[in-house]
Amino acid sequence: MRKLRVQEIIPLTVQGEGFNAGMPCSFVRLFGCPVGCYFCDTGYSANEKKPPVYHEMTTDEIKTELLSDNVVVTGGEPFVNLNFAYLLLELFDKRVSIETSGIKFSDTLTNEWVTLSPKEHLNKDALIDRRLAQRANELKLIISKESDFDYYSSLVQHFKEQSKPVYIQPEWGIMSQSLEMLIGLANENEVKLSLQTHKLIGVR
Repeated sequence: MRKLRVQEIIPLTVQGEGFNAGMPCSFVRLFGCPVGCYFCDTGYSANEKKPPVYHEMTTDEIKTELLSDNVVVTGGEPFVNLNFAYLLLELFDKRVSIETSGIKFSDTLTNEWVTLSPKEHLNKDALIDRRLAQRANELKLIISKESDFDYYSSLVQHFKEQSKPVYIQPEWGIMSQSLEMLIGLANENEVKLSLQTHKLIGVR
């Protein structure tokens, strides 16, 4: 039986972000991420002194903990987890959403909903795999300042031309200071605002 490194499983919660916000789901956070975003709230920041704890679990063990037919798989960066493709096979009868920075692509993807949330503007080594950009169903940009949005202007246009939703989301730690700027950006560029609803209502 194939094993994966799992940081945490939330058997039942709600998707807080993007197109599927408000959807009840099970949440699987796989271990590991090489990007090192300074604002990462799950232990992968380059400034983090204490690495996250993980457990090795079989694909079957993971599935038995899930209480919803909607499953969100994230990280870290899920695509860097060895045997990730086997987890997707195990979840064949679920509605699976994947959240990724886009640094790696897998041709094992089938009908999963893929959220591309790139971090290339923070780490020039975290380049977006263009196959992933083509495959993704939605684009979600974490914005701290206007130049972050400007960096992805061509990618935003690419998604809009395909009639795929584009969201801009404030960095949680400075949300109160940046919301006015983000609302202006959303209005000027005809994109939508995404908020971390799960945090606002106090659930994991």
